[in-house]
Amino acid sequence: MEDLEPRDYSRVGALCARYSDCDIGFVDAAVMAMVERLDEPKLATLDHRHFGMIQPRHVDALTLLPCRTVGGCGAEVRRATQKAGFLVKWMHEGDD
Repeated sequence: MEDLEPRDYSRVGALCARYSDCDIGFVDAAVMAMVERLDEPKLATLDHRHFGMIQPRHVDALTLLPCRTVGGCGAEVRRATQKAGFLVKWMHEGDD
């Protein structure tokens, strides 16, 4: 378990503001702020849609677990695609 630290709250606010049109709420933003502070490149979540669209500060893209891509975790593919300037949406059946 990890608690929010006082310094995390400004990042939470920035994430909520930046992704306000994407339904990123306080909890998702708080989790991302802690993942960034802990310099953790992986996140276990079933919310791949939201966490897949947030750009973390510390890595090009988080590795979201459990892996939901055919060839395994697709962090390398997401990084390469983001660097090419494309918007990647990881939409899977049942995520709607």
